[in-house]
Amino acid sequence: MEPAAIDARLGRLLSTHPVDNRRRWWTGAVALAAGLAGVGLLAFFILAAVPGSGRVLGVALVLIGGGLPVAAIRLSRAVRGGRREAVELYEHGLARRALLGRRSWTWQEVSSLAPSPRHFPVASLPCTVRFTDGSKVVIDDRTADGARIGEALFRHCPDAPGHMPRWDGEAAALWGLPLLALASGAGIVLMIRYIVIYDGVTVEGPPGERDIPVLSDSMGAALAAGILACIVVLVMSLSLFFFLWRDR
Repeated sequence: MEPAAIDARLGRLLSTHPVDNRRRWWTGAVALAAGLAGVGLLAFFILAAVPGSGRVLGVALVLIGGGLPVAAIRLSRAVRGGRREAVELYEHGLARRALLGRRSWTWQEVSSLAPSPRHFPVASLPCTVRFTDGSKVVIDDRTADGARIGEALFRHCPDAPGHMPRWDGEAAALWGLPLLALASGAGIVLMIRYIVIYDGVTVEGPPGERDIPVLSDSMGAALAAGILACIVVLVMSLSLFFFLWRDR
């Protein structure tokens, strides 16, 4: 029988719990396919001036707004975890192996637990543990025998508080930011489509005068400024959304 591994800080290794990332890959792939389908529909909406194609815009925005964020979150977590992601349970703490290496924490470095032992007498999954260095580990049904890790956390950290929100509007932002991104994306698409449809189109001018372009220089400049503003709002809202989601 091989001797148990010893960590200088954490003591004897009690058990190793592999993390199954296959569901994240599958969910991320399906969400990415939906998002790319939405992008294709958007291209059709912009290029084809078909009556009633406003429905296509609605479907495309739903697919993009629902698919691409989910794909980014699921696939990024699967990539960061890697094929050999695992949580190690030691006498005096935890360690996590992932793609970028191994990190470890003692029980004293646990800053909060969700659910909190102060409010829930029995450990349950999923369990999210945060540490004093800002790191986070999620123990859920993808973690083999994750209940054992949750029980150890509750036993060694009975006074750990629940997670405090980063700021009072975090929950509202997590709902509102994707809607803001969708609205900005819709504005970009509609303005680009207007330019594609009416660029070079003219209407008959007064007798003896040349035809009047539907898309004048001033209107073109206004649309370009509007597209740029919507792009800025879109990028900022998505960046803030992913920043808040990552730290949940």
